[in-house]
Amino acid sequence: MPVFLFFNRFATSDTFGLWAHWTVLGDALLLMVLALVFVGRRPDVVWAIWIAAIVTTLAVHGLKPLLAAPRPAAVLDAAQLHVVGQILRSGSFPSGHTTAAFAFAGVVILSVRRAWVTAMLLSAALGVGVSRMAVGAHWPVDVLTGAVLGWLGACAALALAHRWTWGLAVWPQRIMAALLLAAALVMVWGYDTGYPQAAIMQRVLAAGARAGGAPGLLRLARGRA
Repeated sequence: MPVFLFFNRFATSDTFGLWAHWTVLGDALLLMVLALVFVGRRPDVVWAIWIAAIVTTLAVHGLKPLLAAPRPAAVLDAAQLHVVGQILRSGSFPSGHTTAAFAFAGVVILSVRRAWVTAMLLSAALGVGVSRMAVGAHWPVDVLTGAVLGWLGACAALALAHRWTWGLAVWPQRIMAALLLAAALVMVWGYDTGYPQAAIMQRVLAAGARAGGAPGLLRLARGRA
């Protein structure tokens, strides 16, 4: 609890917007949309991201109802903590946002293997973990477990993608690209992350991912994965 309160005090009325923006970077749908930049260029990365999403989603949503851990807002008095966004009271363990952030970061880092990519994505993922405590949604153990689950999920996904190459073919890549495009449209037109302060950012990132992925989408449409 002292660790949680230490990080939760980072969120003040002046910085609520900052933490809302950072925590949305761990939204699973937004991270899937960002995978558009790899479509038609790195089919291995796209395939591994999809597998990681499935593996980690099953793990997180299997543990949450099983353990039914109370969130900080269900344990602490309202005067003791800052809450940004929705007031959540159950399903604390593990942190889904942190899991998603580290799963995405892990797949890209281990696939691209460039120092600046590693530094950028690890910083972003760590920031997501801290933000989950700053916005009052999770305990430190939820965040730490989420980070471990996400990274292990990324490693498992890469191993599975290497052995099960079905997803590298053109037609599976087209199906995955179509689903990612649909997710981008949902993200732009009304998807509720629970943090309205970050609505503009989520739309900008979704639009940017579509623009960045356009050459790869065109390449894939021509039949080259």
